[in-house]
Amino acid sequence: MEPWVHFSEIVRNLAFAGVAVIGLYAAWQRMRAATRQADASLEQQRIANNTLLQEIFTKAVDRLASDSLSVRVSGNVSLGGLGREEDTYKADIVSVLAAFVDERQAPDTEDIVRRDIAEAIMVLAMLEAD
Repeated sequence: MEPWVHFSEIVRNLAFAGVAVIGLYAAWQRMRAATRQADASLEQQRIANNTLLQEIFTKAVDRLASDSLSVRVSGNVSLGGLGREEDTYKADIVSVLAAFVDERQAPDTEDIVRRDIAEAIMVLAMLEAD
C-alpha cells in the first residue's frame, strides 16, 4: 500500500504545481492588462496636459492684443510663467514677446516705456537667464 501513498503524494504535488502555474499565468495576464490600462491612462493625461498648455499659451497670446493695459500685462505674466515651467514653449514665447515689443514700441520721441512693454522685456530677460 505504501507505493500507492507515494504515488498519490506525487500526483497531489503535481496537481498543486499545475494549479500554481495556472495561477501565476492568470496573475501575469491581469498584471499585463493593468499595465496597459495604466499606460492608456497616462497617455490620456499627457494629451489633456498638452491641450491645457496649448490653451494657456493661446489665451495668453490673445491677451496681448487687448486694448486694456492690465490684460496685456497679465498676458505677459502668463507667458512668463508658462516659459519657466515648460521648456518646449520657451522659443515660441520669446518670438511672440519679441514681436509684441517690436509692434508696440513707443515712438523714439517718447521717453516713457509703457508697463506692458516693460513687462514683456522683463519676461524675455528672465527666459534668457534660465
